[in-house]
Parts: sequence; structure tokens; C-alpha cells
Amino acid sequence: MPANVEVKVRAELGRVRERLPGLRARRAGFLRQRDTYFDARGLRLKLREQGGHAELIAYVRPDRTGERRSDYVVIPVQDVRFALSQFAARVVVDKVRELWMIGRTRVHLDRVRGLGTFVELETLLRRPGEDGAGLRASQGERECRRILDGLGLGRERKIPGSYADLAEVRDS
Repeated sequence: MPANVEVKVRAELGRVRERLPGLRARRAGFLRQRDTYFDARGLRLKLREQGGHAELIAYVRPDRTGERRSDYVVIPVQDVRFALSQFAARVVVDKVRELWMIGRTRVHLDRVRGLGTFVELETLLRRPGEDGAGLRASQGERECRRILDGLGLGRERKIPGSYADLAEVRDS
């Protein structure tokens, strides 16, 4: 199962964008995503729709602040309506995401409808027994912290949950 180290903070995106060149970041895309979160025991499950295609993303991640490991699987979906009909939807999150890359880290500059602006880092980890592109967990945590500090966000309050959790709090 693939894994990454991730961290999420509220941020003023213009300020963060100014620091990206100093970290040798490269812009990798601009995405409009709609994530529908579902009730699922023992894991998080969301249907991500973007650019005319969809995928189910199941992941396990602790709800705590700071850098945290997330184990996930991504499954392409051919029939979105069928996938939606199989689960009880929890909440829908619409966002516009600027994607940047620094080393093995995806830097997301997110504008989330109704929630505000955020920076989310996802540092790819190596699978057990794999010699691939990812880092060992301790290396991933260090890279994630270094980038967070380089973006001027190291002292910002880390968000322990997902955008779905924030949306549910907002709507309650």
C-alpha cells in the first residue's frame, strides 16, 4: 500500500507562493477537485472527481497535529453514479488546488470553498521492501518539516483532520 507523510496548515497563499522559488519548487499543475467523503468503518473513503475522471481513495491516517503517516490506495472509477450510490455520503468538499513539487513532496496550495486557504504537504514514502522513488519514514518527516519551515509555516498550527472534518464542524 502506498504511503506518505502529510501535514496541513491554514495559510495566506500569496506569501507562500513568494517562497516557492527559493525552495526550487516546480509548478506541476492546477486542479479543480470535488471530493465526496463517505462513512466507512476504520478508514477514510472519498470519491475524487477531477478533469472528467474519478477515483476512489481509501486511506488510514491518525487525526493528530504535525506530520503524520497516511497509508492509501487509489482505485480508478468508471461509473461515478454507481460509486456514489454504494455508500452514504458524509460531506462534499470543492477545492481549487495549485500543485507544486519539491523533491519527493507534493505541495498543494488549496482554496477550499467555505473553509479558506491552506497548504498541504504530502511527501512520498518508500513501500516496505521497495527500492523505489520514496523516502524512509524518518527521511520523509524531515523533508516535510524542512519544506514547511522554508515556506514560513513551521510555527503555524497544524490541522489534525481532513477538509471533510473541517466542513462538518463548520456545518454543525
